[in-house]
Amino acid sequence: MRVQCTACFDAGMGRGREDIDRVADRSLAQLALLTEKIAEHTAGDIVIVDRIEGTTTGVVREIHQPPEDLVFLLKDAVHYMRCALDFLAWRLVEVNGSVPDSSTAFPIAKASSRYAALLNARLKGASPKHIAMVDALAPRPGGDERFVDLNEIDNTYKHRLMPLAMMTSGAMRIKTYVGESAETAVEQGAIVLVPLEYHELQVGDTVTLPTVTVESGGVGGKPYSRMEHDQVFAPGVRLVQPDRVVSADRVKLVIEGVYEAIQPLLAEVQ
Repeated sequence: MRVQCTACFDAGMGRGREDIDRVADRSLAQLALLTEKIAEHTAGDIVIVDRIEGTTTGVVREIHQPPEDLVFLLKDAVHYMRCALDFLAWRLVEVNGSVPDSSTAFPIAKASSRYAALLNARLKGASPKHIAMVDALAPRPGGDERFVDLNEIDNTYKHRLMPLAMMTSGAMRIKTYVGESAETAVEQGAIVLVPLEYHELQVGDTVTLPTVTVESGGVGGKPYSRMEHDQVFAPGVRLVQPDRVVSADRVKLVIEGVYEAIQPLLAEVQ
């Protein structure tokens, strides 16, 4: 049985799409505040690295850990979105003329082998069409892992002491520069490759420093361009079951991705 929390019921009492949106908006608002606080923290030199001579790597000498209050913003952002999913499940049952009960919730399986039974039990009373739409989202291991991550993070913070915020490492950032020369080239954009797995950054770790991957032009009137890559450090937290580190970058992708994925279902419960 999954029991809704008081805070989520205060935000919305299952009266329909309006209340689902209200809880989801709280999640997105907390996420925006979390993103703002992280930008403030990472604006300075949060990780001091000593370059290893003759290489494109360095050794971490000092880490300025993020403030602990980031954990609470992360927790709230995740939990409100998880509650929005449960509100959605209730509404899917209601629009089919049925009455939700204590087992009604949005099905997110911890193991693929349990998914089919969980899907039917959690959405008992919903229409076959809506059950099929939820099933198409594949909220299970081996399917859309964003749902799985959302559930794991939410469960960690509901049932255990709050883990400390930490700096994490794992993502790679690719930047492109264009201009008349190397000296005048201007950054055109950056792509961050966010992995599923991170690790807690420690003093003594070897990390990748900004490295030019591709460089061309700049002579004979040809435009200059180059591409660089480096390692990204971001605040994160450690989950307990399973034992893994999740960065705030991954949390942002999870919340925004889940919200985008359920839009077709939300359109069904106006």
